[in-house]
Parts: sequence; structure tokens; C-alpha cells
Amino acid sequence: MFLADVASLAAVEGIPLCWVPSANVIKALLAVEPHHRREVLLRQRGEVLQDCLRTLAEVLAPELDEFRRAAGDLLAAMWAGHDRPGQAYAMNIVDATLRGTLFSTVPKNGFYRPMIEVVKASRDCTLQDLRHSATLWPLLRMFDQFHPDRGDRVPALANRHATAHTVSRIQYKPVNALIATMVAVSLLREAQHTLDVPEPQQRHGAAEAEELIRS
Repeated sequence: MFLADVASLAAVEGIPLCWVPSANVIKALLAVEPHHRREVLLRQRGEVLQDCLRTLAEVLAPELDEFRRAAGDLLAAMWAGHDRPGQAYAMNIVDATLRGTLFSTVPKNGFYRPMIEVVKASRDCTLQDLRHSATLWPLLRMFDQFHPDRGDRVPALANRHATAHTVSRIQYKPVNALIATMVAVSLLREAQHTLDVPEPQQRHGAAEAEELIRS
């Protein structure tokens, strides 16, 4: 995969590539034109959710326990087909995780603008820091400005503000719920990686992952 592919998928289209999904899903995304990529995600929904389940099981730090439990409930809702409530909860988990972990030093008042500026600045990084930066790139699309009071058109791509301030089916749809879930899990896994705790030595099987999430 070339860096341009990563930038297109993550920063432009808002599809996470770090920690989730699996290489198999990423290959399928790269094999089609951009306007078909969301169809690929929906076709491989079960595999993507399984990837999220396994990845979430690697979030073991006690400091992240509240977020991990919330993400476990989110995945249970998604497995049950509750996409619209799942999308709303996923966006709340994304927001809370950013504020409570990766961007805890950003002032809470007027949080979004400085947070996005940090993400933009992170793109000028070394290869050593590329994974951390690329994990954040979907936020550039997810936090696009949306002001319903100004008559802004409801965005079709997964958007935190439109999820919070509308109930429009243009925004609330299965693929956006799935992408928001992926972003929530990838951010939690990145938060785990940034903590000064031992990294999990191996990926868990699905049964072990589910047990860990419910613990």
C-alpha cells in the first residue's frame, strides 16, 4: 500500500486503516473504485466487526476500562443489527476517548478546532510516528463542520456533529455506523499503545475476545 492510498482512504474518505480492519478487508477496499468502497465494507460487515472484537480485546489498560466496556456494549449492539443507536453511541465513544486519552491536554472549551489542528499538524511526521498520525486521519472527515442552524446540508459521510444534531437517514445509515465503530475501536487501541504498559503479545481468538469484553 502506498502512502497516497492511506491518505485517500483515511483522511479523505474517513475509513480507518490502523488497528482495524484486517489486511484482507483493506485489500478489498483498494481493489475497487472509491465510490464502491462503502459497499465493500457493508459486504464484509461481519469480518469487520470480528476485527473490532479482536482488537478491542487488546485494550487491557485499567485506565481505559470505562471506554473498553462502552465499546463492548457498542459491538454487542452492532452485532444485533442496531445500527442507528450504535452510530450515536460510537460517536460518543469517539468523542469521550479523544477528550479522555489521546487529546486530554487540549482545552475542553472549544475542543474540536484545536484537536483537528493537532491532527493536521501530525501529518508532517517521521515514519516512526506514521501509524499514530494515520490512526487519527479519519477524524479529519468525521469532524467536518456542520451547523444545522445555518442551514448546512446534512453530510452523507460519517460525521460526529451531524450524528449529534440530526436524526437524518442521510447521516444515520449502516455504513456510517460501521465506520464510526471502527474509528472508536482503533482510537482505543491506539490509546492502549501510547500508555506506558506492556503491549499484548498476541491477538486473541474471537471467543477469548468476547469474554474479555464482557469481563
